[in-house]
Amino acid sequence: MLTRSLYETLGLAGVYDKALAGQRLSLDEGRALSQCPDPLAVGALAHAVRTRLHGDQAFYVINSHVNY
Repeated sequence: MLTRSLYETLGLAGVYDKALAGQRLSLDEGRALSQCPDPLAVGALAHAVRTRLHGDQAFYVINSHVNY
């Protein structure tokens, strides 16, 4: 799903290039992501960045709240 042509049609080609290159996004690029009509494309891009940074590891936290 991570094809540059998809992100070009969404107007996010610059965001796509920066995210895959490991560069920080600007505030305007973050706004463009939040207004994207395709949340699956945003999620796929976020997953690609997370996988590049942390591999296939997953973490979770178990919180306990003891109520009297």
